[in-house]
Amino acid sequence: MRMYAWAIACFILAAGSAAAQQIIATQPSVARLIHDNDVVHVFTDRVDADYDGEQDEGDLPAQWLIVNIGQQSVVSTYTFPWARVTAKHPALDRATGLMFVGVGDSVWAFTSRTQVRGTEPVFVGSHEAIGYDERSAVLLISQRPSFTDPGSVVVIDLLNKGQTTVGVDVNPQMFDFYRTANNDLVGIVLCEGTFGAADGSIVFLDAAGVTSLAVGDTPNHLLVDDNTNTAYVVLNGSHEIAVIDLDTRTITARWSTGTSGFDGPREIAISTGYAFVTSFSGVLHVFTRHNGQLLASPSLLAKADPVIAVESALWIGHSFETGTYTPTGDVAIYPLNVVSVTDVHTATPSTSISTSADHVELPLFTSGKPLTVTDLQGALVPCTVVGHRVPTLQCSALPAGVYVVTDGTRGILLNIVR
Repeated sequence: MRMYAWAIACFILAAGSAAAQQIIATQPSVARLIHDNDVVHVFTDRVDADYDGEQDEGDLPAQWLIVNIGQQSVVSTYTFPWARVTAKHPALDRATGLMFVGVGDSVWAFTSRTQVRGTEPVFVGSHEAIGYDERSAVLLISQRPSFTDPGSVVVIDLLNKGQTTVGVDVNPQMFDFYRTANNDLVGIVLCEGTFGAADGSIVFLDAAGVTSLAVGDTPNHLLVDDNTNTAYVVLNGSHEIAVIDLDTRTITARWSTGTSGFDGPREIAISTGYAFVTSFSGVLHVFTRHNGQLLASPSLLAKADPVIAVESALWIGHSFETGTYTPTGDVAIYPLNVVSVTDVHTATPSTSISTSADHVELPLFTSGKPLTVTDLQGALVPCTVVGHRVPTLQCSALPAGVYVVTDGTRGILLNIVR
């Protein structure tokens, strides 16, 4: 493994927590982030503290914020009426500029930039999640009669106004789409199943009918990479990520998040060769995509659900306070500006050290080989190494930042804090 496989994780402080560049203030609880060219759509779920369906003191209706990416500021806010809203799974049609959102007993089309609702609902009936594919103008709406019985998906052809309903597995939720090698469109339905029963699945909907693939306990999020026809399924109950080859419809790998109980993984984002997974343990799990190696698990500011990669940053939405289920809000933006670092060293850093001292002992290096220090762009940094049995780096002249110390066979990420 080359140095660049570690460089992207250097936005994480070696002390073990991630440093946000910006905080976008929202009300609790952030449910969905959708990247749309120069803006990000932020949906917060309604807060119903006693789950009675009534808006009592302290309860909040769902909201939809539009955030300008360049300015990192809210440019528009829409507050939904007190109703059940598909804030976690709305669907955007970037081609027409429509946002499909379930409100109350209906699904509506909103103009995505003005947040103006259409005059007539697109669909009337129960709805758990909405999916849309711009290439075919097909709208999918998941429905569930209960948390333990098989559900259904309503398929609406918005061009021809056709509508059909197909049965799927237990507790259907979100959707995604992909194209086969023959350019056939396939819809994917994530079905959570029953928590603890390991009966979660993804269901393929295509011209041949309905096909189900068992994936594990309580799949919570689905992401398709169109470039590789790979799907990543976040398994909240199994505490792992299932990697699926969509061409063969088989699971090719499973990555453990190391979480347990109700603190399982929530959602996933991908950027270049890396995958970022949020969790209710209040940490972010950073994996390499090619082999699923867990690189780091920095602490976040709260329990987090949605995560997306936008240009050279991660946007992460907060759901609950760490260690509790008290709703909290805000979107934290974490820079990934070291993504461009490539091939600095062939040595594999096996650990990291954070220090504010004028010198640091390096017990990893006892071979007697000469040490070099570089910045993340690979430029040599002048410094002095003293000591024989345990090398000691004199670092009083080093500016704050992350450096690589190596003897050519192994390396350390050194974070200088001033």
